[in-house]
Amino acid sequence: MRLFFAFSLPTPIQRRLEEVINTLRQASGGSARWQPGGNIHLTLKFLGETPANRLEALQNAAEIACQQISAFGFEVGGLGAFPNLNRPRVIWAGVNAPPELAALQQKLEAACFEAGFPREEKPFSPHLTLGRVREPLGEISLKTLRSALNAAHLPGLGQTPAQILSLYRSELSAEGARYSVISSFPLKERGDF
Repeated sequence: MRLFFAFSLPTPIQRRLEEVINTLRQASGGSARWQPGGNIHLTLKFLGETPANRLEALQNAAEIACQQISAFGFEVGGLGAFPNLNRPRVIWAGVNAPPELAALQQKLEAACFEAGFPREEKPFSPHLTLGRVREPLGEISLKTLRSALNAAHLPGLGQTPAQILSLYRSELSAEGARYSVISSFPLKERGDF
């Protein structure tokens, strides 16, 4: 099973991100493969192909991590690209989150490592993947994509509660990825959510 841990987004934010994606798609031509709004989520750990007999260890790791962190909120806003706008590979919407997000990601990473899963080598950079740039990207397509990103605007979309972390399964097909929740893990309760 192809697995990852992530927070889902409320429907109004998914719809707003879909509007931004549609604008970028029209302005940038066929230079990227764009995500459907319902597939956009805040990933904390991507596990990739994982044997079914390792599922219980992952679930235990997530429970341990989530029991240590109180629910929090994060804000979605701003656009950018990894590694940068001169060589875009991933088009993203920004995430502004309190320290609890990084703390949860570190605890999840540590608990998964203790359960026998490899650590992520790249530092955690919270973002929402909107699209992936097709290879190779010619100079004209690159200029068009950069212009579209510079012209697009994504103001802050308000506070998004992060109360339940989910373990997702990703199934790839010709139509794109289909995600389904395998398990959910509540964070410690907080009175203001």
